[in-house]
Parts: sequence; structure tokens; C-alpha cells
Amino acid sequence: MSTRAMPAIPWTPAQVAEMYGVSDETIYREIRSGRLKARHKRGQSRKWFITDDALREWAETMLED
Repeated sequence: MSTRAMPAIPWTPAQVAEMYGVSDETIYREIRSGRLKARHKRGQSRKWFITDDALREWAETMLED
């Protein structure tokens, strides 16, 4: 059995919104404000993805507020 870690799977804003029970627009607002780090998929300026690390950091920040 390999001990390598599985790569982090990027999340779409719609998936994040569903997980947290908020609207897609709320997630896009968090991205635009810089509170939630997201990146564009290569060559697709309208498609965003959010890494596990960025999602974890955002969620921890939200809990602190």
C-alpha cells in the first residue's frame, strides 16, 4: 500500500455553496472580496476552482468572526 497523499480535489463555487447551504452568489462575493481564494481553470477565465486548503482557511476565518 502506498503512503502517498491523494491530491487535493478542487471544488467549484456551486459545490462550495451547496456544502455550506448558501447561494452561489454568496461564494462569488467571498471570492471577489478576497476572503475566499479561488483560481481560474487554465484557459477558461469564467470557470473557477477552490482548493481544499483555500476552503479550509476560509471556513476557519468564518468561524472566528
